[in-house]
Amino acid sequence: MTTIKKKGVARPACIAGYMRVSTNKQGLKGLGMDAQKEIIDNYVAKEHPKCVDNIKLFIEQESGSKGTKKRPQLKAAFDYCAENNCKLVVAKMDRLSRSVSFISGILDSGIEFSIAEVPGLDSKSPMGKAMLQMMATMAELERSQVQDRTKQSLSQINRRIDKKGHYITKGVPEKGIAGRKITRLGAGNVKPGARAAAKVRTDSAKLYLDQNFQNIDDVIKVLGTEGKTSLRDIAQALTDRGQLTPREWQKEESTKDTNHPYKAKAKKWQASMVANIKKSMEQK
Repeated sequence: MTTIKKKGVARPACIAGYMRVSTNKQGLKGLGMDAQKEIIDNYVAKEHPKCVDNIKLFIEQESGSKGTKKRPQLKAAFDYCAENNCKLVVAKMDRLSRSVSFISGILDSGIEFSIAEVPGLDSKSPMGKAMLQMMATMAELERSQVQDRTKQSLSQINRRIDKKGHYITKGVPEKGIAGRKITRLGAGNVKPGARAAAKVRTDSAKLYLDQNFQNIDDVIKVLGTEGKTSLRDIAQALTDRGQLTPREWQKEESTKDTNHPYKAKAKKWQASMVANIKKSMEQK
């Protein structure tokens, strides 16, 4: 954890906004990135209006149970605060962590931080520190209770499977989704067809990389010499070059031995596609 010395500055020179989601799906729900940004922006506009134009955002997709070693953007936010006398702001406590020890470590480091959903409460005063500790305690308790309920539910399902030989999930009747019969929890309940489909996708991804590695690598190297290393720059270059995305390439490959008229056209690359490809290339 980065540690800073208190400088006696009454107000922060800038704001470091940290936003986190655990999964891609979570980004589309209540506390997705857009919602968190709105909460942080509203907080800064009200509590630190002079910093409205001096907010640096740090965005991450990772579990809140991970430490700073597994959350590079959080570490970068800490370092930025320490170097620039900034205040760290998160929308809710659980976006930072649900661990009492983790929150205590931040408080001990001297980094000033606030929870945007609780205006007026920050880590500068003894009362603020105490309240933040209490919030962290309640967040950790909530996490533990959820884990306990999950374990109890799984145990109950296992008991029903042992007794009846199967368990019927609830389904979603209002959407026409019927309950599913399962005979075992975990990967053993995956249908054979799903395993086969997953293997096809994996093999296809490997084949794509084998046949397109050099083209993509050349683009990345050329951009590197120009100082363009961002995922967005690489995505734009691949799009301009007409490089097929993995999905379009797979579609074209699957129709080569048929009379299907499909002819793949290079679609726009996204930064997330580039990130996945680069990760696969590094592992190759």
